[in-house]
Amino acid sequence: MQTARDIASNAFQIARFATHATIWASNSTFRYLTSGYRGVCRVCNNLQPHGHEDTFGRTRAPWHDNTRTRLSEEVAGDLAATPSLYIPDIPTQKILESRDVDAKTGRPINDCPYCRLLCNIFDAFFADRWMNWVTETRNGMGLTVGLMIREGRPLVINCVRFTYEVPVVMYPRVDVEVYIDDALETKIPGAPCVGVGGRRALDNRDEQSARFLFDCVKQCVEEHPECNEPLAVFNPTRLLDIGGLNDVICLYETKETDPQLQYAALSHCWGGSQPMKLLTENQQDFKISIPVEKLPPTFRDAIAVSRELSIRYLWIDSLCIIQNYPLDWDREAAQMGQVYSFAFLVISAASSANASTHFLGPRDESMLPKSFPFTPLPSNTTIPILARRRHLLAVPMEQGLYEPPFTSPWASLKRPDPLFTRAWCFQESHLATRILHFTSASTLFECRTHRRSEDALPPYPLLSRGPLPVVPDELQWRMLVKSYTSRQLTFPSDKLVAISGIAAKSPQASRGARYLAGLWDESLLLDLLWQPMPGASKEPLAYDAAEQAAPSWSWASINRGVTYDALHDFTLLAEVLSVETNVSGVNPYGSVLGGTIVLRARLGRCKIAWKAEVSQHRAYVVKEDGSRSAEQHFISDGLLVAQSDGSRFAKRGQKGQGWGDGQDLDAAFVCIAKTPWVHMDFVGLLVSPSRDVKGALERVGHITKVTKEWFESGVEQEVTLV
Repeated sequence: MQTARDIASNAFQIARFATHATIWASNSTFRYLTSGYRGVCRVCNNLQPHGHEDTFGRTRAPWHDNTRTRLSEEVAGDLAATPSLYIPDIPTQKILESRDVDAKTGRPINDCPYCRLLCNIFDAFFADRWMNWVTETRNGMGLTVGLMIREGRPLVINCVRFTYEVPVVMYPRVDVEVYIDDALETKIPGAPCVGVGGRRALDNRDEQSARFLFDCVKQCVEEHPECNEPLAVFNPTRLLDIGGLNDVICLYETKETDPQLQYAALSHCWGGSQPMKLLTENQQDFKISIPVEKLPPTFRDAIAVSRELSIRYLWIDSLCIIQNYPLDWDREAAQMGQVYSFAFLVISAASSANASTHFLGPRDESMLPKSFPFTPLPSNTTIPILARRRHLLAVPMEQGLYEPPFTSPWASLKRPDPLFTRAWCFQESHLATRILHFTSASTLFECRTHRRSEDALPPYPLLSRGPLPVVPDELQWRMLVKSYTSRQLTFPSDKLVAISGIAAKSPQASRGARYLAGLWDESLLLDLLWQPMPGASKEPLAYDAAEQAAPSWSWASINRGVTYDALHDFTLLAEVLSVETNVSGVNPYGSVLGGTIVLRARLGRCKIAWKAEVSQHRAYVVKEDGSRSAEQHFISDGLLVAQSDGSRFAKRGQKGQGWGDGQDLDAAFVCIAKTPWVHMDFVGLLVSPSRDVKGALERVGHITKVTKEWFESGVEQEVTLV
């Protein structure tokens, strides 16, 4: 029963909500009504941060789920002090109206030169033989734009769905940076709010690039206590001694008596020709000399970087692990996480598709700036506006919710380089104390303290002097899973192995939490609520049991990127009674052969319908009187088909299967938690009887916003998931 204090608090919150809504609506209406005679575009705000109802520092609509509400007061104050505006989710159709001619007037539907500038930029970056943004817009493909505007900084355009190169990402995002070379150009009346862009080397072998590498490492060593905490001594079994400046290096086998050696470790894509690799028959020869000229280009570049930074030792997997000796491979693979976490520096050959490709040299042509002449009214002075693709890179995990800011939870940053598509390389970069990324766009440095780019800091950095808001460990893990599962994996059996190093070094592991096929026992109920990235309802996502034997309740059981809904003020309604996984080897964080969770939860029958016109599954309940409830959309674990025993129970589809006869399927809803959403506030899993374990259930989907009617139709009981 609510107390008087609770009632008063709720009343205050409602009043505050109403006040903010009224102020925001008033500002929005004023802008809309006056934009015509003020000459301000309702779509792009003339690429200015001023005069908009969503300008930072003004009262915002309370229903806007914007990251500003989660920023520290100091950071929010900094954004308000420097005029800043973010306009999200602008349909490209609205921007294209600046070109589309009204048949009646003969003039553009929206005669905005700033929107036309955006169109010209999109033409330069997103119109080729593979895809044309105009055609995609006309075909209703849902392309959207976000404008990140801040006075004195380059304009950043978030381009969502402009590319389809990442199959496991629902809404891939590419950013374009718009800037000028001379600050005086911004003083011209009517000029868009774009700042001076940072210098980006046309060739990363030049002197300024070398100075950037040296300065980043020097600053980290001298100024970052967290990056220089003493650790236990660990040296890889073998290292390459590259100490000389000549073209000969050699293999060094470390000793237990060695102190902690300062070494670099190379993170790179396998593939291509690798004529030189460590074998049992050449091991002794390698100890004497390894001719540098016989090494592939990626390896030679890594040696050059290490020598430039005066690092004597270098670890490269194919030259430091005996490739034709399985026992050595197993032993060294087990300590791969330590190799990268103890390295003084990790060198990320991000732009190299394989070892046969240099990562040092001229920039990729697609990343070079393009110029766009722009004549703002009323000055009639032409300004050279520059634009270039901006490289997107995962930031340190403690900033993951906030950087880049304003990012929709469904948006995924598209990192265009080959290394960032490989699952195995994910933990190599995440475990590093400090890492240099040689990308196609620029060189970036990351450490445990900060991130730097050769073309300056991001346009919206978090400059808070105090600690950033704390991101709970369980949320950090889910963010890791989301990033990791968006990458490609050659062998499904490696799904858990390739992230095991991160799991072993996680805060959960240090507390003694149990690791359960990619989930943690201390946050298990919410960890169960993963969902495949939308858009794959017709695709078979389940791995064959011979490829990957993770239980159905683990994200490792499907071949798809996964994500999680952010649940706030939730109440858990299920209870974990027991949980077991069958680890298949000696690594407790590695592969598993199935697993079982027993819950006490409410379980209710439901049915699943396929809606071909929207390519979605819908669930509904048959009431006691035989009538059907309203259909509820849910995210299925890919294609669902009827089980082969003649029943209508749903199961995950396998490769080569189709939807079948189109008849509805049987399933059940397991309630996990309750949220404050009015009348549609229950979340959980959709499950179906297991074909292999009698009395157990297998997961087939994730569902949110379930009605109270559904919940009450279920019965609380023991539920076994496999």
